[in-house]
Amino acid sequence: MRYIILLIAILLATACNLSANVAPTPTQIVMVPTLRPIETERPAPTNTPRATATSGSPVCTPRGDWTIIYSVVAGDTLGSIAARTNSTTGELAAGNCLANPNNIVVGQQLRVPRVPSAPPPPTATRTPTVTPTSVTPQPYPEPVGRVGFSSYLSGDAGFYYLVRGQTVYLSWDDAPANLYRATFYLMAPGQTSTTVIAEDTNPADGVLASWTVPAGLNGHQVYAIGRVINNAAVISSYSSVVASARPSELGCFVSAAIPEGVPIYANPNPEAQIVGTLWPDSNREILGQALNGWWAFDSGIPPTGGTGGVWQIHWVPLDAPLAYSGRCEG
Repeated sequence: MRYIILLIAILLATACNLSANVAPTPTQIVMVPTLRPIETERPAPTNTPRATATSGSPVCTPRGDWTIIYSVVAGDTLGSIAARTNSTTGELAAGNCLANPNNIVVGQQLRVPRVPSAPPPPTATRTPTVTPTSVTPQPYPEPVGRVGFSSYLSGDAGFYYLVRGQTVYLSWDDAPANLYRATFYLMAPGQTSTTVIAEDTNPADGVLASWTVPAGLNGHQVYAIGRVINNAAVISSYSSVVASARPSELGCFVSAAIPEGVPIYANPNPEAQIVGTLWPDSNREILGQALNGWWAFDSGIPPTGGTGGVWQIHWVPLDAPLAYSGRCEG
């Protein structure tokens, strides 16, 4: 028994020694770094205009290949800038991201494909300055110029025979410069009241207005009145005395009273060109009488030039052998 106890003690002692000599296995710790997103460098904001992007549409960027910058000035339109840069309105609008090509403002900078050409010189326009009503117009000391007519039967020393029903052009010969309005008036003999018969509201290129000659004129006066730009002065012309062809209102007809006929002249002058013959069966209506007594009538031949019916008027001497029909009284 004593030996058994001793053996157990020896075995226990040996076990203790073995346990004390064995080194523990260390635990390995691995350090894993925390991953963070890498921040990329952001570009500094620029003042380059960009169109507002709509849903599903790309952002518009002005054309970078257009390096020429043009500043809008007063009077510019996108169309005028396009014309001066050999471009189009659509190209400039797209190249500058313009939402409304009709809305550009002074000082706005636009990219353009080339250096703009010089703008055309402004068209000279004349805006009449209306004379204030508080200013009393001061008339010129005497009339200037005289009224003329584009077509007439005869005219001498300011007295004209006109063809009734014919449209003629009234002119103001030797009119003053710088008129902004010229009005033509008709006044009956022995009367002080007048009637406006024509007006030229833009006489910069010469005073001219159309008028249809009425019947019944006999010693009436036609004159013009105008106003000068930036001046209260009223200017008038000398009067021209007119009469519309008196017999033409009666339906008087004339023909030759001899079989061989009567020569027809281009003008009321025996030295004028003979343009035909008035035969016994001609029956031409008399339009009027020249100051030297010749009869005027419509030849029935269409005008070959000019602007007035004077080209259709032919003449026969009053002392020629003529036959009359219709109402030729007086």
